[in-house]
Amino acid sequence: MQYFSTFLLFLLCGCLPKASSPILLHQTQIETELTVQSSSGDWSSASAELATEFQRSLGVFGAGNGANQATVQLQLGAHYFSQLQGQHRWIVSGSIALILDASDSAEATIRQDVDLPVFLDHPHQGADDALLASLPLLKRQVQNLILAANEQSPADN
Repeated sequence: MQYFSTFLLFLLCGCLPKASSPILLHQTQIETELTVQSSSGDWSSASAELATEFQRSLGVFGAGNGANQATVQLQLGAHYFSQLQGQHRWIVSGSIALILDASDSAEATIRQDVDLPVFLDHPHQGADDALLASLPLLKRQVQNLILAANEQSPADN
């Protein structure tokens, strides 16, 4: 019985969620600039609610009140694609840029294009809801950009 309880304990420990600490840009404060493409193709600044949610979610990669400043520029558009098994599929596409230096030099900018599928439950949900639903996927993409920035210049970050 003692071996069984030990085995059960190890089995349950393996089922616990694994939370990794976010990859940080040390001594750097992160700002988010979100530009959204409308259905007509025009680019404009995102709504205040959407911009605040993106800043709150992506700001965790910075180390608070650091001396350096980095900017995450997101240019995104959400387009309705189809309906699959009762869910509405949207495609969030655009680009993400991590700018490490205010001079906006090519060496200090890392860019990545994204095409992310998002599924929404209700037909009345629109492009802003699709952008909010894509936030966890975008957060992973930004984390990959920060990892690439840390690998390029580990002494600076």
